[in-house]
Amino acid sequence: AFEFTDMRGHWASESVKRLFEAGIVSGVSETEFGPGQSMKRGDFVLMLYRAAGEPAVSGASGFTDVDSAAYYADAVAWAVSAGITEGKGEGLFAPGDTLTRQEGFTFLYRALGALGKSLPEGDISILNNFPDAASVAEWARSAAASLVSAGVVEGSDAGLNPTASLTRAEMAKMLDAVVNGL
Repeated sequence: AFEFTDMRGHWASESVKRLFEAGIVSGVSETEFGPGQSMKRGDFVLMLYRAAGEPAVSGASGFTDVDSAAYYADAVAWAVSAGITEGKGEGLFAPGDTLTRQEGFTFLYRALGALGKSLPEGDISILNNFPDAASVAEWARSAAASLVSAGVVEGSDAGLNPTASLTRAEMAKMLDAVVNGL
């Protein structure tokens, strides 16, 4: 089976392999996945869209910064209609912006229904297991607690790092846990 050169021996290699073979993720080049690179908002929504089986989309997303010809345009329109994202406000989605970890948690949690998955709602108090619990935004708390309770998100001794960039490897691990684990 094909393996990206920069994924050999990597902790997320099995997740990336499964998602790549399912046509959900692609590399940053023909041979590299770019595990340490930051996930972009448009790319994460595209991966969720692929994981949902690329359902038919009618109309555009309505965001002024999402060109209808962009490779993620249908995915963003789908994400809006599925209630996964409302954008950044002022008619903007910011597809090229780096996705924060808590944005990733929230998009993934809101996408569960579209992916044919469900999770019990996590008790917010589980976030208190992390030293940086207070820095999780109000709008992301339920998603973060639910994903932590289900073991989809682990965090680390340093915490959940909600405002840090979500890396491509972290995204693959979380998305694989949902698609193939729930």
